[in-house]
Amino acid sequence: MITVPTRAQILAQVLANLKGERPQIDTAKGSPEWARLNALVEALYGIFWNVRAVQGDIWPGADTPTDSLEKHALLRLGTDGRRGPTIASGTNACRVTGVLAGAAVTAGLALAHSDGTRFRLTEGATIGVGTADLSIEAITKGAVGNKNTGDTLTLESPPANITADTLLVADLTDGSDGETDAELLERVIFAYRNPPAGGRFSDYWDWAMSVNGVAGAYIYGPSSYALTGRRGLGIVDIAILAAGSGSDRIPSAAFVLAAQDFIDSVRPSPARDTKVWAARALTQAVDVKLTPAQGYEWDWTAAGGGHQISSWTLGTLTIVWNTALPATLMAAVDAGLPARIYTAGQLFTVVSYNSGAHSTVIDETPTHTPIATDPIYPGGPLSAAARLAILNHMDTLGPARATYADPNQWWEDTLRITKLASVLVWRKHSDGTPCGVEGCNEATVVTPGSNVTPTDPTPTTFGPYLVVPGEVTVRPV
Repeated sequence: MITVPTRAQILAQVLANLKGERPQIDTAKGSPEWARLNALVEALYGIFWNVRAVQGDIWPGADTPTDSLEKHALLRLGTDGRRGPTIASGTNACRVTGVLAGAAVTAGLALAHSDGTRFRLTEGATIGVGTADLSIEAITKGAVGNKNTGDTLTLESPPANITADTLLVADLTDGSDGETDAELLERVIFAYRNPPAGGRFSDYWDWAMSVNGVAGAYIYGPSSYALTGRRGLGIVDIAILAAGSGSDRIPSAAFVLAAQDFIDSVRPSPARDTKVWAARALTQAVDVKLTPAQGYEWDWTAAGGGHQISSWTLGTLTIVWNTALPATLMAAVDAGLPARIYTAGQLFTVVSYNSGAHSTVIDETPTHTPIATDPIYPGGPLSAAARLAILNHMDTLGPARATYADPNQWWEDTLRITKLASVLVWRKHSDGTPCGVEGCNEATVVTPGSNVTPTDPTPTTFGPYLVVPGEVTVRPV
């Protein structure tokens, strides 16, 4: 990339050259030569920037403006260069309640979430007195439509004898935002480096990644490493991932079908067979012990340890402990200081306690229901950041490579102990760039006890396994 000098640097260079040729020339400020020099400097400065802009137009990079990047996409990826957003949906996901005989709803009725996201029923039903679980899809495009079980959606114009509020009884999935400039740049550069070649591995990657909602594509087939490929000679398989985190990366059947239909429409007709697969989740719990730096200590100390959940009450968000509450925890609550606990793979803040009942009230509803015997650990400044670092790292993993992955497409499929520790310990690279979780001096990985490599044991029936996070525990040493 061309480096554009400053005006002062250009002026200094021009002055040096001029003085070398004419040592006696008067270049003092206000002189005619000074005016001419500054006019020349402005012209040269503009030329530098024009050349740099041309360079950016010829070869796209991270600093390429959006309009120029989209011109590259139009040239290399076709008329629909940038992937658009997709809508979330759920089958039998919306529970609608009727209060009188004959109460009914029709397909197309609009609903809204409290954040303004809009949806519509995709089927109707006569409900009467009772409930019906109906299919639903988002009107609002993007990941904002991915709502969770337990969320409330309100009918904008509820029919007679139908309760306005409805309940999601299944997650809404498959909503994804439009492609970012960085994601589009990756595909554009790939297209420049890998021009169409009539059906080689890079073509299949390009085709799969052009489908809205596909966030990752992994190609398998015959190669020098596995002559018969994954399912035989002449057969190419593509495992795809959706946008999101953890198990949300596993695409739905609708995503797989959309990718299959598109690839079938563009792949070479002589190809023996091509199949798009959804990766399968290989759920792996992670348990790490952290040593905090000064200023990042835990909110309380687990004197004696062994703290567990005895019982859990959803309505009041109350956790009953199996032991007396730690004095340091109660002191933190009394002082109005952060009093966080880590249990059931999540971090919560204790808002009140009852020492006689050995109970605490937490600040939010858990994503995963706490159960008896779940350990309770001290939380602190490192807890949330460390958990996020673990999840982000696991989201970089791809499905099982086995031996028949495209040898020219590299991705990491193994959850490695050393890399887990590496994303947690705070340090700086030689160039001063920080990495890890600020305030974490040491990290010990308890679970898994060894590297976890996914497999692909039934390639003719299912897609390859993908390591996804199960319960993530962050606790003191």
